[in-house]
Amino acid sequence: MLHLVKKFNGLGMLMTLPTIDDQALRESAQRFGETLAAAVAPGDPDGEGSFGEVMDAILDLTAVVPDGIQDTDLKHLLKLTVEARDAIAAGDRVRALETNAYCRLLLRRILEHSAIGALDDPTTAFAAVEATLPTASTKDMAKLLGVSEKTISTWRAGGTIERGAARVTTIAQICHHLRSTFTGTGILGWFDTSTRQLGKRTPLEAISQGDAGDVVEFASRIHG
Repeated sequence: MLHLVKKFNGLGMLMTLPTIDDQALRESAQRFGETLAAAVAPGDPDGEGSFGEVMDAILDLTAVVPDGIQDTDLKHLLKLTVEARDAIAAGDRVRALETNAYCRLLLRRILEHSAIGALDDPTTAFAAVEATLPTASTKDMAKLLGVSEKTISTWRAGGTIERGAARVTTIAQICHHLRSTFTGTGILGWFDTSTRQLGKRTPLEAISQGDAGDVVEFASRIHG
C-alpha cells in the first residue's frame, strides 16, 4: 500500500511530460490529482469528507477538457472517482488507493490526448519538433520535414507554414509518441532505420510514399 502512495501521490509523473496542452487544463488536472490523493491518503482520518473538494475539482476539469475527450476518458475518470469515494466510505483504503492509481493513469492520458490535439496546428507542431530534437541541424530538419534548408530558416524566423504543413504535423505527432522512449538523436536515427513493420522501409521512406498513417500508428505502439 505504501508503494502505491509513493508512486502516485502528487502529479510528478504527469508534469514531467513535455506537453503543449492548455494551461487551464494542466492547472485543473493538478488540482484534481492533489485533492484526490489527499482524500485517499492513509493519514487522512476524514477522507470521505474531503470528497466534496474532489468533486468540485473534477467539475472544474470537465469545463476545460477539449471536446472529444469529455465523452470517454472524463466519464471514466468520474466513475473511478465515485468508486474511490465509496471505498473510503466502506473503510477500504487499499481499494481507494488502487482506484486513485487508475485515476492518475487516466488523467495522464487526458493530458496526452490534449497535447496531441494541439499538434494539428503546423506552427505549434514545428515548435514541438524543434523542442524534441534540440540537436538537429538545419539539414536534419529539412530532410525530416521534406523541405529545403531555406524553408526551415524561414519557418524559424516566424514564416507561415503552408506548403508541407501536413508533413510537419505528422512528424510532430510521431516525435510526440517517441519522445519518452528515445533521445532526440535516437529519434532522428529511428526515422532512417528500416523495419519489417513498415515493409523493410525506413519511416521516412514510408512517409514519402504516402503511408504516413502507418508510421504514426507504428510510433504510437512503441510509445504504448
